[in-house]
Amino acid sequence: MGRDFTTEDEELDLLTQQALEVVCAAILILLERQAEEQLPGGKYWQPSEAEQQKSQHVPTTNVVSERDFAVLNNLVRSKPNASSLSCEAYIMWLNNQTSMWLDNLDAEEKERHMAYARTHAASIHAKFLEKKQKIKEQRLEALLKKQKEKEDKKQKARQRKVALTEKVLKMGGVWKTAEEVDERVGSLNREQEKLEAVKNQLQFHKKVLNSEGNKELFQMTITRPGRGRHVFSCSEKISHLKEVISKNVTHSTDINSESEEEDEEREYVTLKEPEARTVQGIHETQNKKLQAETEKREVNRQKLSLPDYLKDPSKLVGCKIRQKFNTKDQDGNKVQTWYTGTVTEMMDGAQDPKDTEYLIVYDDENEKDEVYNLLSDLEKGELIVLNSD
Repeated sequence: MGRDFTTEDEELDLLTQQALEVVCAAILILLERQAEEQLPGGKYWQPSEAEQQKSQHVPTTNVVSERDFAVLNNLVRSKPNASSLSCEAYIMWLNNQTSMWLDNLDAEEKERHMAYARTHAASIHAKFLEKKQKIKEQRLEALLKKQKEKEDKKQKARQRKVALTEKVLKMGGVWKTAEEVDERVGSLNREQEKLEAVKNQLQFHKKVLNSEGNKELFQMTITRPGRGRHVFSCSEKISHLKEVISKNVTHSTDINSESEEEDEEREYVTLKEPEARTVQGIHETQNKKLQAETEKREVNRQKLSLPDYLKDPSKLVGCKIRQKFNTKDQDGNKVQTWYTGTVTEMMDGAQDPKDTEYLIVYDDENEKDEVYNLLSDLEKGELIVLNSD
């Protein structure tokens, strides 16, 4: 028989049972999410003999991969200029214990393997560059696909808004008062026509005008706990439309309007606009300000190192840098962009150290870029030296 965990305190037992039910329900949800394929109906619920043999030596934890990422993290910190191929080779060297394996070979066999590695180093590097380019193309393709899906979604939304606008215009435009609602609805004969007209007005308020209000006001049906699904009647939707109008439409008779056409016409309606500054927008603005202040402080700090580089301009060779360029976006607005690269060579012949020119290789590029006067950029606050080799 199983052990009895109940106590003499019935209230405590009841609370314990309730707590266990809540905890077990949460564990069940997590288990169904993470082990879906291993539960009844999943792909591995009844594995074949071959699958069992194949998975017999599968690691039961992710300790190995976590250890690899720890090594990679240290490599990135200590050797920021190292390529991913070098990091990959270093981690494989550690995991496979290649050094120990080579030490156990005789001199002739060891030399043969080393010669083979030296001979094929160029081809391995070429494959790495090819793989890197392929990954870059895949990322670009995924980005373009995502942008297309976003644009298609916007296009469909615009089409829905146009269709709603056409329907509303056929009914005399947007109904602006409760009296106008009663008048327009009263001019329709069939109940279905009335319901369809009210529905179009509500959808126009929701999707085109972004009117505020409980989402129940814009729905045609609602499901309430314990009472099932309820379909709103025409009179209920008329009441909902009047409530939306009262919350979102403000009437004004101001004769000092800037629009002459509106002044000559009758009383006009101003629709409340949704608040522009969302919480996300505030956070983005704060982050941009914080980043700008951080860059400003770093630029001022970097200017203090200019005298050292003027004494010995060659100290900049091998340094990782960030260089600021002033460009224009699609709308023609000026945009400041920072590019990261490595100084590879110093050009000789400058009489003034401040006029010294350098060659730079920017990240993700394999060829030397144009010549730049970096010390002049450093003086103007358009250059940040990240580190030196």
